[in-house]
Amino acid sequence: MHMDHSYSSITAVPKVRKGEGLAALSRPDQKAGFHAGSDPDASTALDLSCWAPRAQSADRDIIPSKDALEGRILDLLENDGYAAGALEHHINHTVGNGLRLNYTPVFESIGMEGKEAVAFKKWVEAEFKSYTRSHQHHIDANRKFDFNALQVQAYRSFMAHGEILASIEYKPSRGKYRTCIRIIDPARLSTPSDHRQTLGRDIRGGVEVDAEGAPIAYWIADRHPRPFARGLNRARMKVKWTRYTPYSARGRQRIIHIFDPIRPEQSRGYTLFAPIVRAMKMLDRLADAQLQAALMQTLMAVVIKSELDWEDAMKVLGTEESGEGGSALLDYMKQRGQYYAAHKVS
Repeated sequence: MHMDHSYSSITAVPKVRKGEGLAALSRPDQKAGFHAGSDPDASTALDLSCWAPRAQSADRDIIPSKDALEGRILDLLENDGYAAGALEHHINHTVGNGLRLNYTPVFESIGMEGKEAVAFKKWVEAEFKSYTRSHQHHIDANRKFDFNALQVQAYRSFMAHGEILASIEYKPSRGKYRTCIRIIDPARLSTPSDHRQTLGRDIRGGVEVDAEGAPIAYWIADRHPRPFARGLNRARMKVKWTRYTPYSARGRQRIIHIFDPIRPEQSRGYTLFAPIVRAMKMLDRLADAQLQAALMQTLMAVVIKSELDWEDAMKVLGTEESGEGGSALLDYMKQRGQYYAAHKVS
């Protein structure tokens, strides 16, 4: 049997002085526990002495810094070619030409089988395709985009904000179906500034939760907190919040809020770009600096200090040939050398 005699991780038993008895053994060992989590010791953990983050709840870590973080992310995605290209590449490989419905219910539960089930499956898929890809954009509450474009918007929101926010609405249309979807900017999901609306409610970044932490309502502003306000007076610029329950009185879903939680008891999404946003900005600055350095290397400036006038200086630089057909600059350098040699000037 092979035994590994590595005892570096075992804490030594403290020595007991005479007269202390068992009291000495009951004292806690200051070197026990994980070294990375213990109080920094100047002799052993200099690299940890200035690193002391506090362990907080997920919402306290995410929500206060969410606005500033997402502002930086959006700036990079809009102005940094590498970040924008990476996002486009990711969208093309995830969404592509759009997701298609593959309707596969348990036909036995609805009393269908055989050819009848196959025919019903094809009919549902054809209706869904006609509804989602209509040129009149019945699926979009704004009547601007088809289902594929809505998927791209939702995925962009997930990458930039870490979450997708949408509402399911019912509007009259020229088609067969009234159901439509509205993609909402997650920045509109926020806690109302009017304390009379929030009194007695547990609202975390616009998400109202009950005593168990389950979402029971969403507070959505009627516009972005910083809208394009050209032509609007101060009264119309005032933001108003509306409380929406996740489901209607009939049990139909009204609000879609999708995010991938990274910690338990998390109420809002967190973008995947967060851990690398600082490095991305530094790379952006490095690329600009390298480009500016390359441009500066292509420039050359020459400064001439001389007691000669302009015409004589140009002759010295060789813009005119000397009488012997040689360069005037070479003739000047020869005469200068002869003068220095004759007068012993070093």
